Amino acid sequence: MSENFGIYIFFAALILFFVLLFINDVRKGNEREKRAKEAAQYAKRNKLSFRQYFDKFIKDCGNLRCFSEMIDPNFCNVIEKPDKENGDIYVGEFHWDISVENHSRNSSKRYIRKRRESTLCVLYDDCFNLPDFDLLRETLKEKAVEVLGMNQTEDIDFVDDKEFSDAWWLSSNENMLVRDLFTKNIRSNFMSFVDKGYRICGKANAFFIITDKPLWPKDYPKLISDIRMIQRFMKNNKKFYTPNSERQEEDKPQLS
Repeated sequence: MSENFGIYIFFAALILFFVLLFINDVRKGNEREKRAKEAAQYAKRNKLSFRQYFDKFIKDCGNLRCFSEMIDPNFCNVIEKPDKENGDIYVGEFHWDISVENHSRNSSKRYIRKRRESTLCVLYDDCFNLPDFDLLRETLKEKAVEVLGMNQTEDIDFVDDKEFSDAWWLSSNENMLVRDLFTKNIRSNFMSFVDKGYRICGKANAFFIITDKPLWPKDYPKLISDIRMIQRFMKNNKKFYTPNSERQEEDKPQLS
């Protein structure tokens, strides 16, 4: 009798788990639909363009370092905010899959895919020529992985800036250039973003902020303000930034 009772408890707990999982999926789906409607209304209210999908971004940028581990990334419900003087901005829902090992006792080593959701904000400014960099909060997990030598990327530390090095995991495939990019002034400015749940990336003429959870459209202005702030203080490093006035001078034909 006690053995049967234990089996009943196990199956009841299993059923409850799947019911809760189903309810959570439904809730997330409803929230996605509501955010999409609010994004479309936000764009209409502010006379901005709205795209259900921005496939061109994925084709152009999907191979960048910060997106390299993402499976089937999807940039959707995107609001376009054009700005000829300061650079265009795109902000919207960002979804992708990750590969997770299946720990089922009755199966061989297999991997399953799990969906992740966030908000992505992209800024294009042709005055920049940035090396590929990827900046994310350095947690205990990253520290442990580094100690065990299991990290897939190398953390770029600065011996004269322990505060920044302990707070951020900075990686690149162009380490020397990134060290030149992240001057003391720029590192100091990035410290104000430590607790915002952002992953901040850059490459060539583009900046990216990937949030740790989906934001509602009412929070987009703050996200846009943050990426503009990053743009402004990154301009301080003239090695990677050429103002339009200087670029136009360089483009002028030279007299022989």
